[in-house]
Amino acid sequence: MQAAALFSRTNLLRKMAEANEKFWRLYDPADPSTAPTNEQVVAHLKRQGVSQRIAEAIATILRAEDLPTGPRK
Repeated sequence: MQAAALFSRTNLLRKMAEANEKFWRLYDPADPSTAPTNEQVVAHLKRQGVSQRIAEAIATILRAEDLPTGPRK
């Protein structure tokens, strides 16, 4: 594996870990309103230089599995 490819993967993993800490640290499964929206996570990642497609994938990966999809009520 070339060094550039390894750095890119490491950089994205670091950004994913940072987004997880920033947005999901205070999430309370008993209170779904504490969950960030995918749009919030994507916007943050894009400001960090992540492409739209990758930012959306990361936001989906980080999202708690028990949260319903769709608009908030």
